[in-house]
Amino acid sequence: ILFIFRQALRCQDRPCVIEKGVTLSYKQVDEGSNRVAHYLLSHGIQKEDVIALYAHRSAAMVVAVMGILKAGTI
Repeated sequence: ILFIFRQALRCQDRPCVIEKGVTLSYKQVDEGSNRVAHYLLSHGIQKEDVIALYAHRSAAMVVAVMGILKAGTI
């Protein structure tokens, strides 16, 4: 996971996730996952809480997983 964060700093405008019709840069994934992490933390999620994620394989799922990891719940 640290690789993604380092890549986000070095290659902000390069494609990170490519899905049919959707391409997200490292910066977009980083910013989106930050929003997810802040949302979870502001709603009382704490370390070792279980987070359920129900989604199709998509760019949004990548952002959500990264946000959950950033929230430190794992």
